[in-house]
Amino acid sequence: NLVGRVTQGGVGRGATVTIVGGSAAGRLRSLGRARVAANGAFTFRANAGTFFRATAVAAPGASTQVCSQVGPMVAPIPCVNATVSGFRAQSRVVRKR
Repeated sequence: NLVGRVTQGGVGRGATVTIVGGSAAGRLRSLGRARVAANGAFTFRANAGTFFRATAVAAPGASTQVCSQVGPMVAPIPCVNATVSGFRAQSRVVRKR
């Protein structure tokens, strides 16, 4: 089993994780996609292969709410909540133990 976690800023992110693998590090082919849990964790069962690499693609989205109400001290300034950017990350090629 291949096990990993997709995070951004230490927080788990939903993403699409594609796994490639093969018998040689330079000859990898697509094996499939892993399901990613809400906390960013994923597991993929590879039936064949010695070398593997994972590529995660996360879409941009809304961040957790930073503010809920603006106090009287900053009344003319509206409350603004952050967004998280999308990204693409690729692991190094790893060898099965």
